[in-house]
Amino acid sequence: LVGSKCVIFGGSDDGECFSDLYILDLENLAWIQVDVNLPMPRLAHASTQVRYHSFIIGGHD
Repeated sequence: LVGSKCVIFGGSDDGECFSDLYILDLENLAWIQVDVNLPMPRLAHASTQVRYHSFIIGGHD
């Protein structure tokens, strides 16, 4: 969580791996798809935030 927003990156469905980035605004219950230059698709990864930076660690495609 970043404030009242939940950041979701990657995942998979039926063997396809994703590099999508979404934000769920918990105050408005609204989804936002973020259009940015993203890293390779990831699943089974971990992520963390340090101040204004997000880090994606491990996983595979």
